[in-house]
Amino acid sequence: FSLQENVYFGVTESGRIRNDANLKIDWEVISDFTLGISVYSNYDNQVSEIASSNFDYGLVVNIGYKW
Repeated sequence: FSLQENVYFGVTESGRIRNDANLKIDWEVISDFTLGISVYSNYDNQVSEIASSNFDYGLVVNIGYKW
């Protein structure tokens, strides 16, 4: 289980705030075989000209094997 939260305040751009969050959970299903889920979100209070939204989120599912 891992949770990471980062907040960035604009130094050169007054009033700009950005946020990155990640939540990751891994299970060892069988010896050396893992299954994981990761959820992320990103926020920027000043939308760029290219982006259509100031909030982004997603879900990633992964499998892994260690030897």
